[in-house]
Order: sequence, then C-alpha cells, then structure tokens
Amino acid sequence: MRVEERVKEGSSGARNSY
Repeated sequence: MRVEERVKEGSSGARNSY
C-alpha cells in the first residue's frame, strides 16, 4: 500500500494496514 493511499482513506483502515 502506498502512503498516498492511506492518506486518501483517512488514516483509519489504511493506518491499521500500515
């Protein structure tokens, strides 16, 4: 996952994935 993708998500689910 790219950093931009996690920022797009809203640092919610993406942040957990990271």
